Amino acid sequence: MATLVFLRDLGLVLAPVWAAVSTSTLPLVASNNLVLEFPARSALAASQLPYHELRKKALAWVLLFASSSALAAAETAITALYPWKVRDLAESEGSNSPFGRLNQDITRYLTTILVASTICGVYSTALATEMATRIFGSVGVGYATGVMTVVFLFFGEILPKTLAVHNSEKVARFMLRPLHLLSLLLYPVGKAFSFLVNLTLTASGLEHSSEPLVSENELRLITAGARRSGGINIHEQDMIESVLDLEETEVREIMKPRVEMTCISCESTLEEFLALEKTTHYSRYPVFKENVDDIIGILYVKRLLEFLGSEDGHLRNTRIGRLAEPAMFVPESLPVWRVLEEMRRKRIHMAIVVDEYGGTAGLVTLEDIMEEIVGEIYDEDDSDYEEEGQEIVRIDENTWVMDGQARLERVAETIGMEVSEDDLHEYGTIGGFLCDRMDGIPDPGDSAVIDAFQFFVDDADDRRILRVRARRFTAAPTQTDAPDVEDPVQTDIASKSDRAHRMSTEQDGSASSNRSDGLSADAAGLDPGTKTNPQGNSLRKLLPSTSTRTEAQANS
Repeated sequence: MATLVFLRDLGLVLAPVWAAVSTSTLPLVASNNLVLEFPARSALAASQLPYHELRKKALAWVLLFASSSALAAAETAITALYPWKVRDLAESEGSNSPFGRLNQDITRYLTTILVASTICGVYSTALATEMATRIFGSVGVGYATGVMTVVFLFFGEILPKTLAVHNSEKVARFMLRPLHLLSLLLYPVGKAFSFLVNLTLTASGLEHSSEPLVSENELRLITAGARRSGGINIHEQDMIESVLDLEETEVREIMKPRVEMTCISCESTLEEFLALEKTTHYSRYPVFKENVDDIIGILYVKRLLEFLGSEDGHLRNTRIGRLAEPAMFVPESLPVWRVLEEMRRKRIHMAIVVDEYGGTAGLVTLEDIMEEIVGEIYDEDDSDYEEEGQEIVRIDENTWVMDGQARLERVAETIGMEVSEDDLHEYGTIGGFLCDRMDGIPDPGDSAVIDAFQFFVDDADDRRILRVRARRFTAAPTQTDAPDVEDPVQTDIASKSDRAHRMSTEQDGSASSNRSDGLSADAAGLDPGTKTNPQGNSLRKLLPSTSTRTEAQANS
């Protein structure tokens, strides 16, 4: 309805104009000696305006209006160009090129545009009002206002600025040369306005922004836009965003935990080490003295092969500690980006991660960091299933199977579970999160209801949860939905008590076994305090182990 009213009013405005032009054109052409009068009278009074004067004023108005439209397009084109794009064009074309001068002083160009467009807009409006008044009398002011509003909005703002947005570089390149000449003419005026602006900012306590040309959030938006427009694919977008996330990701989130480290004693012989190497096929091994908290260096298999080729390479007499090289230690709270920079600087591929007390928390390799960017990296030692598997496998619409060491944040995002920021900060893995909710390390078969999900422990050992199955409720969880869980968060107290007694008994037996067999454990090249995982093979049949590889790409 509003559109119809607007069109009706516009027609009422334009109808007298068309009538005046059609009735006065011939008299204006026939006579150039008519007397100008300014009193209010009908549209036929336009015949008293000399034709040559009307033509000059109309031509002047067209030039002013065209200049205003061009300046509006130039302003939009310049502001639509990304600062890094202007800098790139300036570097490629030279400092004396149009973009080179724009990069040096963009404020000067914007000031010139604003001053010139204001002048053109004011004078073109005044000229149109004068012509309309002389043609139509006092009512011409209303006609000029209505017509100029529509004309300026469409032809002076919307159309040129829309064209400039979609062709910013071309429009800017076309307009920068005349703008440079115009800036020389208006330099005193522009300089005066710039001085007033700086004076106002200083008086108000404000300063020029020192923000980077492109912020991290803007870069993410640019990347998302490039993916939506087809410039990059989803995998390339993920890689770019993963690089940006390295600054905020702590090394504890990607490290191989201590219980999954394969270490060797410094007192082990080369013969004992070669027996271990046949089963692990790693290229780097942490070397400890007393226990895994006392890492003294890193053994490089490449260095070992060089030693075996020398005259001193005796398998039975040479101790591993002799060949160990200094290890790099990093705190578990250090950002991954800092660790990567340090590894590149020192040209090493493995670092030992220590906790706040100086104990060994785990290790991180260059491959671990690269996997954060490009995804899982597999080599010839990975199983066939691992080449196709994922940490989190979706079974059906409401069921997932996941590794117990899968990151809690990734699990929450994948299955749509709500997890508080405090829990995300406190627990790194879904296994650790469930151990807290289930008041200890659960047995296989135990389950717990959290949020709108029921978690089943499919596999676990005495130290951690190995495999978890999550089922989402299609409706609010009830006792009928989870008949095997009496408490929505905790498992049966009686089974907990029995399990605690069993764990205590096993730990006592394990401790005595370690005390009696410590030498044989060292001889096997393992930390006596680190238990092996007998269920690891069955886990890898369903899911890829997230921590089976504890070194960088072999012989990389």
